[in-house]
Amino acid sequence: MPAASARGKRRAARRPHSPAAVRYDAERNPGRPRGLFDRQGDKPMCQYQQQAPEFRPGPAEAASRLRMQSALLSLTIIVNILCLYLVQSDTVIGWIVGALDRAGAGQRGFAIANELFSLAVYLTVFLLPYLAYAKVLGFRLRQVPHDPPHPPILAASAAVVLGLSVIGVLLSLAASIFFSFFGLLPADLPMEIPGDPAAAALYIFNATALPALIEEFAYRGVVLGSLRPFGDRFAIVVSALLFGLLHRNMVQFPNAFLLGAALGYFMVKTNSIWTSMAIHFLNNFLVVLLSIVTVNMSDLGTLALQGLEFLVYLGAGGLGFWYLFQKLALDGSLRPCGCPLRERTRYRRFFVNFPMLLLLALYLRIFYLSFTRM
Repeated sequence: MPAASARGKRRAARRPHSPAAVRYDAERNPGRPRGLFDRQGDKPMCQYQQQAPEFRPGPAEAASRLRMQSALLSLTIIVNILCLYLVQSDTVIGWIVGALDRAGAGQRGFAIANELFSLAVYLTVFLLPYLAYAKVLGFRLRQVPHDPPHPPILAASAAVVLGLSVIGVLLSLAASIFFSFFGLLPADLPMEIPGDPAAAALYIFNATALPALIEEFAYRGVVLGSLRPFGDRFAIVVSALLFGLLHRNMVQFPNAFLLGAALGYFMVKTNSIWTSMAIHFLNNFLVVLLSIVTVNMSDLGTLALQGLEFLVYLGAGGLGFWYLFQKLALDGSLRPCGCPLRERTRYRRFFVNFPMLLLLALYLRIFYLSFTRM
């Protein structure tokens, strides 16, 4: 083996993500597909991208399949929303409160029961409809990418998402100011941690880990995964849009949409649902942590701490972006789409049908009711 080749092999073994290792791998494996986040010298980190079924029917069949999938997904989300409002109705809550009263539950019992109820709602209302959607569609859960995350890439991806969250918060703030001109104010959603230790632990779990697991599985795993035959970019954008609408608050929508798109992108590029789950959990945890730290602070102190947090997030995001796309020289492109429909046509076929329009009308009604009037 020539000396230069031997040196390249040793460098690739020591630093599999370095530009030298990437060049060495490209030279030694010329037939290997590029544009993947690599984890090891000759193992693509995005095998799922290559294994995802290519969509090769004609335009008419592709359009029909996309409309069918859109209608099925719309009905799934409508069932999700209606079940959520049903279990949170005054009638159901009254039954639960009455049962706790008859059982002699005190304040501690009510606090724990409230968190257990939230846990049960997530595990049923936010999970079962999407499992049914996957079953009817024929989407196998093992198709959800689940490679073990590579810690340096996971950390850099998380930093980028945190940096983007600052932009998302600013967009949400701009939306809030815009709607205030029309006398509409966003509903105040205070974060109140229960005083009981057991209830507080359940509350923190419900606010951090549970949404990260359930929402990522449903929207990045099932929804995004089932749409990938129509193109990764299309699947990421649509799943992020539906994820933003899921929050049922127009002011929160810009931030949720941006984070949903970033989480979907890094799930696809790292070939791992664990990546998006971990980042989602970290984001939720930091939000809860900030609320705990600032609970007894003045408004000025809270504002100063949030400003410092934003600066740290932006700095971390810049470093993460540099590490991924400059130091490691990773290709950020998405795989080509095999769908015969143009991208504009795909969006039109997906969103312009009766079930989807019904879902969007329902969301508009929910958004309007979420505002308080001046």
